[in-house]
Amino acid sequence: MALTLADIERWDPAAIRTVFQAAIDRAHGTRTTSAALTDTMRLLDFGGDAADAALAATHRTTLLLDDHADACEAIARAAEKSADEVAAIKLRLQAIRDSARDYHLTIDNATGTALPPADLSSYSPADQQSILNAAIRLTESIKRLLADAETADGDLAAAIRGAARDLSPEQVNTQLSHEPPRMPQMPPPGSDPKEVSKWWHWLTPGQQDRVKQWFPNAIRNLDGIPTRVRNELNMPVLQRELDQLQRGWLDGNGVWHTDTEKLADLQALRDAVAANPGSSLILLDTTSNSRKVLAAVGVGDSGW
Repeated sequence: MALTLADIERWDPAAIRTVFQAAIDRAHGTRTTSAALTDTMRLLDFGGDAADAALAATHRTTLLLDDHADACEAIARAAEKSADEVAAIKLRLQAIRDSARDYHLTIDNATGTALPPADLSSYSPADQQSILNAAIRLTESIKRLLADAETADGDLAAAIRGAARDLSPEQVNTQLSHEPPRMPQMPPPGSDPKEVSKWWHWLTPGQQDRVKQWFPNAIRNLDGIPTRVRNELNMPVLQRELDQLQRGWLDGNGVWHTDTEKLADLQALRDAVAANPGSSLILLDTTSNSRKVLAAVGVGDSGW
């Protein structure tokens, strides 16, 4: 879902920095414990199978502790970077609002546009032109601001998913690098939904966005993809199909076509989703059957 200016207003860099400090403290404590455990084992003066077993167990434990510390540090870096980005973005937004006020403009938080005053015609021609120029300039500034906010949001999402162990420290660092995400290999047809879910949740936020952008039809009906993602991709398809059927179309021979039955099915589907808040369009197939629509509507989270 695209960010809005209202979303940015709700961001709190101080709260994000609290996460950063907690992750740093956890990483430091974990490394201290790992080092203390290793030092303690060096003091033990006994041999035999028991000693070998104790050393092996200690080694495994210190590896786990060090891995956990690496994860905490990656989360801390993501949180710190996101907090700095959020603070800078909020300052830029405040400067845009101040400038809009100076030119008597109103900013639409939902669309991200600077709108001239309703009484624009009451200003002198020179002032009208100045106001309109400012509206264009600030609208472009807002577009750039929202693009940067999406980047900050991706960094924060990486920190959260890293804390939940959905992303490895390496994946969190990849997100923070802001390099173009490498396109992951798609799951083969017929993949087990659990494997599809595992594949999806191991993608970085940037990779997930790229898959949705490049291969929407490959994943919008795929079991294992989260319900919200399938609904996000299927609803625009539903609207496009409705628009085409309502307009009708010409075939290659110049014959006009329409399909009232399929149109009725799609309208009923649209109305069913709209009438049931919390429902999701998790399957939409308008091509397998030339005269019928295959669809599935889910309620709540499928659990993927």
